[in-house]
Amino acid sequence: MNELHRNGELSIRLAYNLFTQKPKQELSDFQAGPKCKARDGDDFYRVNGAGEMLVFSAADFEDFLVPRPDLLPVMESELKL
Repeated sequence: MNELHRNGELSIRLAYNLFTQKPKQELSDFQAGPKCKARDGDDFYRVNGAGEMLVFSAADFEDFLVPRPDLLPVMESELKL
């Protein structure tokens, strides 16, 4: 996507969210600092920010063709600092 944007080849506007890559290490991943900041980009290609997936246990799956998975009871405690 970055390369397409850099070359002026995107045919649609895109915004994207960041999320951590390691369950149980979400806070340290975000504290390590992503290489971009919320709203970086332009009107055609932009970072939204952290998005709704701040912890793995609170993931909201977007595949509406399968039943929604049960969210883990630990989710609420993991969302508190």
